[in-house]
Amino acid sequence: DHLEVLVVAGADGSFDLLEDDGATGEPSRTPLRWGQGSGRFTAGPVAGSGAGVPERRRWTVTFVAAPDDLADRGSLTVTVDGTAVPARVHRGHAGPQPDGPGARPTTRVSVTVDDVPTTATLAVEVGADPQLRPNDVDPLVFAVLDRAEVGHQTKVEAYAAATGDRPLPVRVGDLHALDLDRAVVDAVTELLLAREG
Repeated sequence: DHLEVLVVAGADGSFDLLEDDGATGEPSRTPLRWGQGSGRFTAGPVAGSGAGVPERRRWTVTFVAAPDDLADRGSLTVTVDGTAVPARVHRGHAGPQPDGPGARPTTRVSVTVDDVPTTATLAVEVGADPQLRPNDVDPLVFAVLDRAEVGHQTKVEAYAAATGDRPLPVRVGDLHALDLDRAVVDAVTELLLAREG
């Protein structure tokens, strides 16, 4: 049995995974906890009847929008009931990535641990107070404009307006002044607001 949990750094979080066998009616609960200050994720142990829960499972803890240094060798600790266990670390992309100037993917860091007893506590620590990767919207703006059905010069002007050093309201105004479809302007504006937020 394999479960993947997505963790977004930034604040403490908790969730109880409820499982049952479909017959007894009493669910089993597996607590899932994220501590932002400690950079520690824990899963388990299962509480309740245990009905419908396998004896062991493989866990993948995936940190979305992770910075480049998350889970570097020195900062990653994986334990089961306090005992260090082996884990596989995979760095990947959340989905198709844009091409273009300054393209930099949003990284996902996945930590996979096999054969964890469901009666035990899995802990994955990535270092104190991890932060999200800063928004890098220039390649996303490029991707939107690249797919827009407008002339090349308009795309160049829109990219320059959107990625320039001028204040956000001026850049949005410049985009509205160009001969761009409203949907394209809205998509680029949404990306710009993500940068500012």
